[in-house]
Amino acid sequence: MRAWRYVGATARTSLREVKALNPRRYAIQEKKDGCYVRLHLDAAGRVRLAFTRSEREVPAAQLGAIRGALIGRPHSVLIGELEAYTEAGSKAAAARGQAFVHLFDCLHDGEHSLERLPYRVRRDALWRAWVEAEVKSFTSRRDKRGRFARLRDTALAPIVAQRPLAQLEDAWGEVVVDGEREGLVVVNLSAPAGARSSKLKCKPFETLDCRAVAVARTTVTLEWRGALFNAGRGRHHVEVGEVCEVRHAGWYASGCPRFPALVRVRRELQ
Repeated sequence: MRAWRYVGATARTSLREVKALNPRRYAIQEKKDGCYVRLHLDAAGRVRLAFTRSEREVPAAQLGAIRGALIGRPHSVLIGELEAYTEAGSKAAAARGQAFVHLFDCLHDGEHSLERLPYRVRRDALWRAWVEAEVKSFTSRRDKRGRFARLRDTALAPIVAQRPLAQLEDAWGEVVVDGEREGLVVVNLSAPAGARSSKLKCKPFETLDCRAVAVARTTVTLEWRGALFNAGRGRHHVEVGEVCEVRHAGWYASGCPRFPALVRVRRELQ
């Protein structure tokens, strides 16, 4: 498997199913709201290029100061969630004045591919490289009076926090219930990069990705595995052919989702 074929957490699971997993093999992370990106660093360890899941290069305007930020080892390849292309992610970036990219994987450490190694090893490599970059960017920003004049580059690319599976109940309450966040990601600590179901989304509701086939003033007609259905589009601007994430409450016998509602337009997948 090549590094650029890795697509992160795409499969879904339920809270009940997560509780039945082996706590020695799995851990949990907060699901960040934004766009999956693959970051390629240059010879100095600075962000050179970023690509979405559909292999499109992320525009420099979306990256802001992340482009050129020192966040890892030279020539390494990192995976993260960029605060862009979603309402919540874009709002967070706008409120702060700068988007963050939340890192959660390392596919290449600049010298060797890590794809076939367990996730716990890749995450350790990510942390080591991040700390090294933090020291470099921290000291390089010292002004003439010995004060640190700028925010460290690594502050733009925090590593997603991870908790043991035994803390599932606490994490769900803090992140999803109290924090009203999107959900959790369950990670298989022993799985190589891109292994099937090695990263699972766990949300308080079910969602699916559909393609828009017709757009009206207040609704959009969507297609899912050959079945057509309508959903209210709210304030979302949708074009025919775009991929939309839809929240639903189960399925009708016809194969259409029950009570569908548009969550976001996934323009990073176009």
